[in-house]
Amino acid sequence: MFIIDVFAKNSSTSYNQCLQRMYNVTSYMVCEERFKHLPFRRENGNKVASLSKKSGFGSGFFRARSRTSSFDSAVVAFDSEGSAMSKSKSNQFILESCEHDTGILNNSSHCLDMQAQSTGNIFRRRQNLESFRKALPRSKINGINIKLEDDCPQGNDETRLFVLTNLGDHKRRTVKCIICQSLLPVYDRYPLIDGTFFLSPINHENSGVMVNYEGNSLYLLSLCMYCMESAPKLMCILCGSEGWFIGNKLIYGTLYTYDVLAAVHCCFPRCYSCYGTIPTAEEKNSFFRFSEMSACPHCSVNGYHFIRQTVKIEDIAQQFSYLGFMFNSADDVQVCNNILRICSNLKWKAEEFVDQWISFSLSNSMTEMSVENLNIMERNFLRNRRQEHCGQLSPRKSFLNDSKISEITNTSFEMSKELLSAYISDHQDDSAIEDVMENSQQIELSSPCAAILKRSSSAKLIFSFQPNVTLEWIVPEMGRNITVQPFNCKQFLYKSYRYMYEKLEDRMETLGKMIDSIGGAVMRSVGEGKELLPVDSVSDEMIYICGQVYSFSGLLKSSKDVHLQGKSDHGFSEVTLDLSSVKQYAIFPGQIIVAKGFGLHSHIFAADEIYPGELAPIPVKTLDEVVQCNLLFVIACGPFCYADDNNFIALQELVNYCLQVKASSLILIGPFFYNENIKPLSQDDVSYEELLCKMLFNICETLSANFTNVIIVASPKDTFSSQIYPCPPYRLKWRAFIGENGEQPDNLFFAPDPCLLNVGGVIVGITSTDILWHLKNEELVEGIQQGERVNRMITHLLMQRSFYPLCPSGDATVEYSKLKLYGELSVRPDILILPSKFHHFIKSIHKTVCVNPGNFVKAKSTGTFATMKIFMNQLLQKTDDFENCVLGEILRL
Repeated sequence: MFIIDVFAKNSSTSYNQCLQRMYNVTSYMVCEERFKHLPFRRENGNKVASLSKKSGFGSGFFRARSRTSSFDSAVVAFDSEGSAMSKSKSNQFILESCEHDTGILNNSSHCLDMQAQSTGNIFRRRQNLESFRKALPRSKINGINIKLEDDCPQGNDETRLFVLTNLGDHKRRTVKCIICQSLLPVYDRYPLIDGTFFLSPINHENSGVMVNYEGNSLYLLSLCMYCMESAPKLMCILCGSEGWFIGNKLIYGTLYTYDVLAAVHCCFPRCYSCYGTIPTAEEKNSFFRFSEMSACPHCSVNGYHFIRQTVKIEDIAQQFSYLGFMFNSADDVQVCNNILRICSNLKWKAEEFVDQWISFSLSNSMTEMSVENLNIMERNFLRNRRQEHCGQLSPRKSFLNDSKISEITNTSFEMSKELLSAYISDHQDDSAIEDVMENSQQIELSSPCAAILKRSSSAKLIFSFQPNVTLEWIVPEMGRNITVQPFNCKQFLYKSYRYMYEKLEDRMETLGKMIDSIGGAVMRSVGEGKELLPVDSVSDEMIYICGQVYSFSGLLKSSKDVHLQGKSDHGFSEVTLDLSSVKQYAIFPGQIIVAKGFGLHSHIFAADEIYPGELAPIPVKTLDEVVQCNLLFVIACGPFCYADDNNFIALQELVNYCLQVKASSLILIGPFFYNENIKPLSQDDVSYEELLCKMLFNICETLSANFTNVIIVASPKDTFSSQIYPCPPYRLKWRAFIGENGEQPDNLFFAPDPCLLNVGGVIVGITSTDILWHLKNEELVEGIQQGERVNRMITHLLMQRSFYPLCPSGDATVEYSKLKLYGELSVRPDILILPSKFHHFIKSIHKTVCVNPGNFVKAKSTGTFATMKIFMNQLLQKTDDFENCVLGEILRL
């Protein structure tokens, strides 16, 4: 029996001519063993196929003008006697005859499908949207979230033709989701797929089809709608944040011309050449920017630095098996997560990671693949890569031997041979160390720093928090890679912004969000089933209203000068608070409160009780987030220079102290160059920014021997920073100041003011602005003891869930719309660092350890700094009892 596709213009073609044409076909073997009877060929636009004689068929062919469209044609089947069968009967016979060949409907042998033989269309025809109804919420089953066919047959067809033509050229009728690897059928009309297509210069999972789009070679990839809907649950392997993937905001069934996995970035990527961190931030309506080729700011190498790499543990295990090694860590969650983090951070593929690990383990005689060993491998690789990139020259040695730097610092410090050998490269001999020590001893010492240089880095204990703790302190292990990352990337200020452009509408919108947040939290804790009413409500029954405290004069001089502004039915209104019936309260301008009482009329509210806010929830810690070793934080607040002197000799002594105690993190809080404390620069001096850059480079290279992280918190008081609150992190020009090969050290982290950080599983809140000093004269207190003023003001911050709840601000210039975004205490931090002019302190308030380290330098003498020893083993047992797992100290050098 034969199958012949008969066209009108070829209706006179004889039966024998058809046979002769079919027998001259050059066959293409699809499968060497199973499908030897299924050859295929394409010639001059014709698709020719021959079926097995075992299935009752001889040879046959059919023709289609396009692989993406259907054309009218007649399929005629002849029986063994040469009689023509009807179309429906022949189609049924074909399907019944091919039932035993279950593998013929795959990507390579698609032309045997019933639809392909009858219409020439290799893709399916979608009958309904039932698959979308099963996976998507009902609100998304519409023409806005799902790409549907236009009513007009003209236009908007280029995208569909582009996708189907390229897939047809590669004989692809199904594609794979790059996340879950599920097979997705492709349809010939919109929506093209139960998910979406996108183009990327990187072939994720090697499942893409290479296409040519606007002269660029890209890969056509796909995502299924289940993975797209799970976008809010996908976690970044580097920083642990969620919400970086915008899959649930994409349109289903169409094509995006950029890599949707790189549309939004939550953390700093690395250059694939020099592995330097590349600062970036999300820009509105610029999702495609991260899919384009860009130049690294450190090495100027062009590449796709922002695109995420996808690596799976299964691929790594397979690579180990290829080389004859056993991968026994597949069941260890921490090891697997660390492997994925390293591969994503260094942009390694599975084979590259396996090669690096085998080389590292053999050269260091390590057989166990643990988290510690993996971190050491990563550190060694980055250090060696940086030395290769810098031309085999030790940055530390060039920094110390630079005569210009010696003139700037005008000082030096004593360095032992053991210390120098820790950070001078191994390929240098002992003579290099002796040269550095000799040069350091030849520099003259200047007053008042000479006395400091001659003494050892000893510290005097001034105050101790929980001195009777019975836990045994174990020095933090060297080689531990303690990660520093934002607690919430959406609330972390990455770059500078325009200020002094705030509109009144934006202020009112921000105030409305603050009222809804604080008011809702208070009402949930009250639990009386009541709701908040408009602030100007009138009622003779007990009601609740919420608003912001303010005074016409700016200062709350008396209880008769207290007003409340909040939401009403027609926008915002204000009322006068009558506090004569309230027994005790402590309020200040800008505070969001909930008042319980009676609305006498639309302008006066008689309060019976005041709710000053609600504490933020305690962050939930998991075993994956918390490191398994003790942590030691050294905290110091600027200024760091003596009066009328621009050197950092006191700070150098603090660095030596960190080396002695093996600190996990050194937290330096600005200002570094305070206007009231610095020496004016002469015409021949370098800038303050360059001086800070070289100083930080020196510190980070010194502390890298102990794997100590250096965290720099910005300050609006610094001479080169933005004079605004929130203050963006410092951006230093490393290549301009250090050299062409200079780059930001790996153990250096810049943070804005304020910020919430996750340091090895410990949540740390930091601000360099003295909010406590600004609040001290703004409070209106009644019925509360005055002795605990500092505790009460810290409680205000925690109850208001803000680093700066005062409005109008004190000595700071505040951008309140940005403060709502980047200055919220969304959770109760484990440690809250509040530098202030008040006397130094460490105290526990509402299960948060609050620290004021004091000023590190005071005029011509050294000040104080703080250390926090955290017993992580105890914390793992009681994650909600942080205050009993820490030992704090205030020290003076």
